Amino acid sequence: MTLLANSMTSHGITVPGYVAKPGERTSVRMLAVGTDFFETLGIPLMLGRTFGQRDDEARPKVAVINQAMARQFFGSENPVGKRFGVGRGASDIEIVGVVKNAKYESVRREDPPIIYTPYRQSLSGLRSMTFAIRTSGIPSAVISAVRGAVQSIDPNLPLYNVKTQQAQLDEILLQERLFAKLSSFFGFLALLLACVGLYGTMSYAVQRRIWEIGVRMALGARRLDIFGMILRETVTMVIAGVVFGVAAALTASRYVASVISGMLFGLKAGDAATLGIAAAVLIATAVAAGLVPARRASSVAPMAALRSE
Repeated sequence: MTLLANSMTSHGITVPGYVAKPGERTSVRMLAVGTDFFETLGIPLMLGRTFGQRDDEARPKVAVINQAMARQFFGSENPVGKRFGVGRGASDIEIVGVVKNAKYESVRREDPPIIYTPYRQSLSGLRSMTFAIRTSGIPSAVISAVRGAVQSIDPNLPLYNVKTQQAQLDEILLQERLFAKLSSFFGFLALLLACVGLYGTMSYAVQRRIWEIGVRMALGARRLDIFGMILRETVTMVIAGVVFGVAAALTASRYVASVISGMLFGLKAGDAATLGIAAAVLIATAVAAGLVPARRASSVAPMAALRSE
């Protein structure tokens, strides 16, 4: 079973001493795995041990659970050594280890409770197997070697759906990444239009205030004072727009959250850090767009400005 494959089976379990809350489901995902499964997929062991060659059909039944199951059924207790049963059967399966949560269904959903069992103790219920290979080189480069190794063992053994974990992740996140790229493009386009509009507005405002600027400079205003005045007005205008824009974005996020939340991972529609970064980028870009009109205003000759009227 590979990560994000979404093909596990669900079973109800019985944990001695555990009383389910009203409406709580005690069904968990179950997955039969090999001895080096956790090491191959890089799933860290938190407590106890993983499976070994001794965990076969002749030995007592054992299982490894994930953190989500340990938290739901055992709370703060150490679950290693505890027992449970599948369905309403006897509690004959011993928990020998706890591993970190891993994503098997979706990158967005909360990790469900998962029970891992040795595949040699679950052969009666297995219809197919998935092999995972860990390599230090380029994963796609070993695919042909893997096919050759399988063919040398049994030429009639079917081997299908061979892909790297990254390729599988790319397929799953194709829609989200396309949405992110389009959003980034239109966001950049909106930022560019805002800068062009701000530059045009400030240039026009400076042109209309040429006489006023000339009077100020004739009365003793320095070029730096004129430069700061124009730039300060630009920043004030932008900050006012950002304040109203953030307020509108927060208000709108309540209505569109149900639409875009399914495409967000690790973020909320009204994420404060994201809005703060966007506002900072907009202000910095606007200041850069206002530098040229401010510099042009500060370089006006007083007599030329007064004669312009």
